Amino acid sequence: MKVNDTDIVEFLRKQSSWVTAETLAHQFGVSARTIRNHIQSINTDDLVVLSGPLGYKAKLLLHGRQEKADEHEKNTEQKLLYELLDSHGSSVSLDDFLANHYLSESSAREIIREFNKHHAPDKVQIVEKKRQLRLIGEESDKRRLFKSSLHANKVASVPEVNIQKIQKLIPNIPLLDMEKIVNETVNQDSLTINQYQLFDLLMHYAISVNRIQNGKAMHHLSATHEELAERNEYRLTLRITAKLEKRYHIKFSEAEIDGLTLALIGKTIIKNFASMHMGNLSRFVPQRVIDVTQQALEKADEEYGFNLQNPSFSVKFIIHVNNARDRATYHDSDQQDVDQFSFLKQEYPLYYDLALYIGKQLQNSLNLTMNAQELTYIILHLGAYLNSDNVDRINTVLISPSYYDIGNGLQTDISRDFSQDIQISAVYNALQIEALKKLRSKLVIATIDTNIPFDKSNYVVKIHPFMTSQDHEKIERTISVIRRANRVDEIVAYFMQYTSADNFLIDPQISERDTLFKYVTKLLTERGFVSPEYYDELSEREQLSSTSFGNIAIPHPLNMKANRTGIFVVIDHDGIKWNPSTKVNIACFIATSKANQKVFSIVLQNLINILSVKENVDQILKVDRYEDFLSVLIQILKGGYDTNV
Repeated sequence: MKVNDTDIVEFLRKQSSWVTAETLAHQFGVSARTIRNHIQSINTDDLVVLSGPLGYKAKLLLHGRQEKADEHEKNTEQKLLYELLDSHGSSVSLDDFLANHYLSESSAREIIREFNKHHAPDKVQIVEKKRQLRLIGEESDKRRLFKSSLHANKVASVPEVNIQKIQKLIPNIPLLDMEKIVNETVNQDSLTINQYQLFDLLMHYAISVNRIQNGKAMHHLSATHEELAERNEYRLTLRITAKLEKRYHIKFSEAEIDGLTLALIGKTIIKNFASMHMGNLSRFVPQRVIDVTQQALEKADEEYGFNLQNPSFSVKFIIHVNNARDRATYHDSDQQDVDQFSFLKQEYPLYYDLALYIGKQLQNSLNLTMNAQELTYIILHLGAYLNSDNVDRINTVLISPSYYDIGNGLQTDISRDFSQDIQISAVYNALQIEALKKLRSKLVIATIDTNIPFDKSNYVVKIHPFMTSQDHEKIERTISVIRRANRVDEIVAYFMQYTSADNFLIDPQISERDTLFKYVTKLLTERGFVSPEYYDELSEREQLSSTSFGNIAIPHPLNMKANRTGIFVVIDHDGIKWNPSTKVNIACFIATSKANQKVFSIVLQNLINILSVKENVDQILKVDRYEDFLSVLIQILKGGYDTNV
């Protein structure tokens, strides 16, 4: 499929969140490398597309002008919220605020009205009396609201930008200096704080220091003061505040120290994991947390077929679970900075389901609340571990003339540059015709023209005797093509094996999701795929997190207890009511047996990839027979599949 710069920019302008190169590549049927080249071309004369750790984003959205106005209003609201929070119970003059921020009284009152309307559920409100503004609500609720306000309005997804954002609000406190003090103190205990958590902690310290400097320190001790004083985080906070007292010539009250201790709990992790093992873990983590987490990982391994009980994963994860328990105990389980990771649910559905499964076990046994923040952290842990597995290398042969050992030199260079992707099994010269005719290697790299009739399964790449950057790109592109071809062949085989005309339904005259669940369960039970419990398992999964996205749904249980693996496809042109605000036109039910754990992850991911593209959905909605449905699926999977190298 051909794509131009305009197509990419227009697509990004319609998206409100960051988009990965892989997602763009799938959307346009090209490689991620092609997408990166297009982005570079787009930004040649002017910065049109922003780049970040999470992918790409258009600098100006379709509604960009309105967004700028909204952003200005949000920034003003944010400054008002900070000034009121900083006053700690005292009032802020409405007239001073109008003068300092160049606002009309009507504009300020509209901002306050909207603030109170939107934040009523947060239990924080702005009240006015005699032209004095005051923020009312619990201190923890006020700080949580300010923190979420900063997250919602960040201009980039990197912690340094967030720190700069606070710095603009609090110009008299050098936050990078404060960051150094916090990090040095924590590191002395062989602990560390990740950058996203550090952002939140610095916000708490900045507010406290600024308040104390203005004579407005808190003096009401926390109800949990005695319990806090026994924790290591309290001792760390005392050391940090002692350094800050000396630096800023201030004195932290016990109430401020309690608040900063609460802010630190659940944010520290052990710095040197290499020294940690199951034998000494109980020195840092309660035995019950260790036992419960190990049991949850054991069940997940049994259900999903991964090796999560490997100490390289389990030790880190147990420590993470203990921090999550602390966050829940001390009410620090708000949304934090996870909105930027919302793409994980769609991009990595297997990890998302696995996180739901593990989270459910932990929630039941440790009384944890598995909100979006905690689920996101689990997904990131799983992704970091499971993505580290080595990919199978492609069997490759090199054809080069026996001249000054050019072949061996090329072998060394290619092996060095592509060691993770290919394995060169032999080096031939063009005279070894009989041996070359029998080649079954997937990839052939040749420095000479040859008319040898290679097997059709071979991919042949012609390069120069001394490899150039263009040669490097050709090899890289071919590896990508081979990987995609292998995946496509595997996926097509799965869809041909696990879908059927019997398990395909058009316009079933069913209007509600639960009715559809019962109907599909009945059919699959009668056909020997599942037991009647399938209905409860579908409903339980749906309650944890909806399996629908847009007008598509992929219902499936979290477990793999089916008697046989199968996919049941329902197409309904009028739409089936999935929840109060959503109708689904295509629903693909997955039932997976223990023997097909690998199939589940591949089928789920690829169904999401296919059905997340509107043009694909439009094509599928036109079919009225199973055979046409399967044909369209295969065409979509092979679409944009370029074997020209």
